[in-house]
Amino acid sequence: LLFPIGHPQQVYFMKEIEHLEKIEPHAVYPTSIYRQSDGCTVATHDSQKIEAVMSTTLSTSIRIASHVLAFQSTLLAEIYRPLGRVVMIIDDKLTDAEYTTDYVKTSTNE
Repeated sequence: LLFPIGHPQQVYFMKEIEHLEKIEPHAVYPTSIYRQSDGCTVATHDSQKIEAVMSTTLSTSIRIASHVLAFQSTLLAEIYRPLGRVVMIIDDKLTDAEYTTDYVKTSTNE
């Protein structure tokens, strides 16, 4: 923020940022390539009148694929690896004996 450390306005805005971080993390840390925000602020020379416009664009990518959740499928890994993300699916309907004991073995396909 553009206020000196400890300035009342700086303290106020830091509290607001911490609040936003909890209720809407994307407002502080944009994490989706599918959601982009933009804005423009204009003011008179003496800043007595300030106007702003903000917009959000949501986009999507659609792929038609079969057996995406199969262990051999690398589609989700190919999509999320460049983003530094991981996809983990836990389903309480799994019937494989390996997953029905007290110990759950985790594996990765990439």
